[in-house]
Order: sequence, then structure tokens, then C-alpha cells
Amino acid sequence: MLYYALVFLIVGLIAGALGVTGVAAVASQIAWVLFLIGVVLLVVHLVRGRTHDDYREDLLKLIEGKIKSGQTHAIEEPEGETEPKRQAKVVNIMDLLKRSLEKAERGEGRLRRKAQTRPKAG
Repeated sequence: MLYYALVFLIVGLIAGALGVTGVAAVASQIAWVLFLIGVVLLVVHLVRGRTHDDYREDLLKLIEGKIKSGQTHAIEEPEGETEPKRQAKVVNIMDLLKRSLEKAERGEGRLRRKAQTRPKAG
């Protein structure tokens, strides 16, 4: 973020030196906004980095307490599956498309039948 602020500041300085004041003003404003956003993000990162993760320590204390008190047991893998796995019905779309095209060529399709039964206007 600060890198882009520096880039816009340099663009603003070059544009100002060349006499393009509109570009220089906009580039300088963008540079200041990016600089301020970068500083805010840096402060947030530093403050957040100081906070301590109590959940992890509490969990580790709980686990160590259970191990010391002997409240542990080995986890065993189930021997067999209790329910058969459900399998989805797989439809081959290419076969359906081929059949549909064959019907259309033979004149068995819905569109051909409707077109043939409609009276012609005129």
C-alpha cells in the first residue's frame, strides 16, 4: 500500500514539474489517501499482533489435564460401513442428445409434429 502511495507521489511530482497541474493534484491526493490507508492498516496489524490467543492455550491445558487424569481412550476405526453409500443416477447426456437428434431427423420430434399440425396462415 505504501509502495503505491510512493508511486503516486512520484507521478504527482513529475506531473507538477512538467506543468500538468491537474494530474499532479489528483496524483498527490491519491498518494495521501493510500498513505493514510497504509498507516491505518499498519496500526491495526500491530495492535492485532499484540492480542493473545487464549483459546489455543485453554484447549492445550484441557487436553493435558485429561491426559494427566487418565480420561483418555484410543479412537478405533469402525470395522465396516453401517449404511451402504448412496450413488446418484448418472445420465449420459450425449446419448440423450443423439437420440433426440435422430428423432428430429425422422420427424418424430415434438417441434416437427407441431409444425405439421398447425394450419398455415395466409
